[in-house]
Amino acid sequence: MNDLWVMGPHSSGTRLATRLVASSGIAAHHYTFPHADWWPEDPVVWVTRDPVTTAASMLINGHVESITEGLDAVVRANTHWVDHRDDDDFHITYEEILLDTRDVIERLAEHLILPYWKFDEEIADGNEKYLNA
Repeated sequence: MNDLWVMGPHSSGTRLATRLVASSGIAAHHYTFPHADWWPEDPVVWVTRDPVTTAASMLINGHVESITEGLDAVVRANTHWVDHRDDDDFHITYEEILLDTRDVIERLAEHLILPYWKFDEEIADGNEKYLNA
């Protein structure tokens, strides 16, 4: 496997997941919705995050003008994923990466038929600022 796409709604943790996948040595391409209305031929790692937290992050970062618009964007992006996914694609959540990075890597390595790799980046909980507000 030469290329892999890491995709998901805006503010869902795709940048973190892209760094995690790229640390394996695979060429990992990052793309978020709603900017993508297509689906790549290469395998996809689809990333999701708690929908309300995702919508709040979208609002704070100027991607949407309301929480409702953010939640609608999450639904549209995830619907696109459901409509286009296949057996080569893989789903992870931002929260899984925070709670058990090792398990995520083990499952990804098994799915992608890769040796286990280490991810040494310190991961901060990006949800906390939204949940404790």
